[in-house]
Amino acid sequence: IVENLPANSNKIIITVSSQSYNGRLTLSANIARTGLKGAVAEFSPGETITVSSSSWTEVEFRIKSIPASKLAGIYPLEITATDQDGNKYNTLTVDLNLTKTTVQWKEI
Repeated sequence: IVENLPANSNKIIITVSSQSYNGRLTLSANIARTGLKGAVAEFSPGETITVSSSSWTEVEFRIKSIPASKLAGIYPLEITATDQDGNKYNTLTVDLNLTKTTVQWKEI
């Protein structure tokens, strides 16, 4: 993984469902607390989603970039949904398996 270049992580699909809640939820990932400070993640279509009771919504999550100084290993990420009032809902734990790659520069 090279700093500021794509991490090429696989995406995960998160299914958010509700039996009785209607409203907006904001998704967040605790990347800095995992030891991956400086890594950038993204939710698609976005961090904020609208949920309706008795329905579900899918969101894609992936790591976009990881600083080159990070060591290979497994980093547990917690993804949390928070409502408009600040209430947190079930936390999803995902293990990010980071494998280092090396890049060799050659002068031409």
